[in-house]
Amino acid sequence: MPERNDGHTGSPELQDRQDSQDHQRVASEATTSIWDLPFVAFVEYAAQHAEGEVIGVDGWKSSLWEFTRLIRGRCDEATTANHAFGAVDKVIESLGGWGEVFDMDRDEAHAEFVTNWPKIRFRPDEDPLEQALLKAKAHPVRAPAREDRRYATPRYDQFVSFVGWLQWSLGDQPIYLPCLRVSEVLHTSPRMISMWRQMAVEEGILKLTAEHEFRSKGGSKATEFVVTPGYRQWFEDHLKGRVGR
Repeated sequence: MPERNDGHTGSPELQDRQDSQDHQRVASEATTSIWDLPFVAFVEYAAQHAEGEVIGVDGWKSSLWEFTRLIRGRCDEATTANHAFGAVDKVIESLGGWGEVFDMDRDEAHAEFVTNWPKIRFRPDEDPLEQALLKAKAHPVRAPAREDRRYATPRYDQFVSFVGWLQWSLGDQPIYLPCLRVSEVLHTSPRMISMWRQMAVEEGILKLTAEHEFRSKGGSKATEFVVTPGYRQWFEDHLKGRVGR
């Protein structure tokens, strides 16, 4: 099967960065070394790691969600849910079967696995910001209003691709774009990120949903955005046929 080879200082900028990482990092108890395990050993680890987990979607909780999340992170984007399930099914059977490992039969496991698969869009061991940039470089889109500009704006276009991929990766969750952290990822200045965020809001690409809240005792909240429904649809239309979904 195909496999894939981020203390409070009193500074608003640093606290903004810390809060964004807290919000956007998907915690994983596993170290990065588990991704180098042979596939059979990795599936065994994932099954053991998921035991007792209560992470779920749509208010419905199951240990198989965490298991699927780990397997999805191990596979490349072109791997289908059915292909992945077929591969892990052999390993689970060697461990005693789905009933023994997850207290469900194969049909139940298959239905939940393939339903959860497309909802998991980034590896649990990597920063979503870094993953969004990689996807933006591999599958770029141009800003919708680009034709109205007199000069080419390739760096802003990359920012627009970046926020589109970040929203795609996080689903319906708000996205956090702290100027300091995003400037590090995109290799630019915090000032440029601030201006690009404002441009994206004015062009109807981003919508501000919550302002940054600085708290001197810690617990500050980063500025929240969502990609607007219109741009989200435009973005996804431009990706059809260009990347495995």
